[in-house]
Amino acid sequence: MTFELRITGMVDIKERGTLFSGVISVGKIAVGDRIRISSPLAGVDLIVLGLLQERERLAEAKAGEEISILAPVFDLQQVADGFRRINDGGYEIISLTMVDAPWKWWEIGRFRKPVKGSRRS
Repeated sequence: MTFELRITGMVDIKERGTLFSGVISVGKIAVGDRIRISSPLAGVDLIVLGLLQERERLAEAKAGEEISILAPVFDLQQVADGFRRINDGGYEIISLTMVDAPWKWWEIGRFRKPVKGSRRS
């Protein structure tokens, strides 16, 4: 695992996605990276759509930085055991983390950069 963030806040942005916030404890993250949102009983693999830090857009962030990560629209019920909805429409995080999404075996060579002089270059 090269990236980990314990989610401390979550805001659902209608038709845009979900904004997760927290401090990166390990590694780095960039726009376009594959991530997994994990609750105690489930996980959902997503793509990072955007990174924000103090209302400024970032291309990437590293360990120790407090950031917000925009993930695409998905069914929050998939990780519902990791949070609870509170009366004012917000969320109380119980146990949600964000880590690198594992690669599926058929995708391992798919995104590799071609080596100069090889048939793929």
